Amino acid sequence: MNPPPAPEDASGPDIVADVLATVRGTSVTDLDVEWEGGSLHLRRDVDASWPQAAEATPAATPAEGPAIVRSPYVGIFHREAEGGYPQPGAVVDEQTLLGEVETMGIRNAVRPALAGVLVEVLVSDRTPVEFGQALAVVRPGPQNDA
Repeated sequence: MNPPPAPEDASGPDIVADVLATVRGTSVTDLDVEWEGGSLHLRRDVDASWPQAAEATPAATPAEGPAIVRSPYVGIFHREAEGGYPQPGAVVDEQTLLGEVETMGIRNAVRPALAGVLVEVLVSDRTPVEFGQALAVVRPGPQNDA
């Protein structure tokens, strides 16, 4: 059986980046991916830790300054109007869904790493994003500032 063709605009490095972003944070330890013109065999040590996404953390962000919420994946940022996502000025916490990054058909939650007030969303709905790209700004602090 022949593997399905890769999207015409996807190169080998793009496909590899998508696969790596998709399995990051999962328990997948062995994976084979084939596409027209290439293949990837991924095997990782269960005890090895993956680098965490470049998200703002309370310890790394001064209390008086804003925190940047960064993309934990490569993919397409989703923040549809009907999604009920908070708007700038809304009080948010670590459980608030700010949007989703879709990678290889899987939507991955984007949440702030701290409580505060959503200052700005930096990326429009359905925009391609890179790993670590700034997506939103949250001002940490008391939740009654809104």
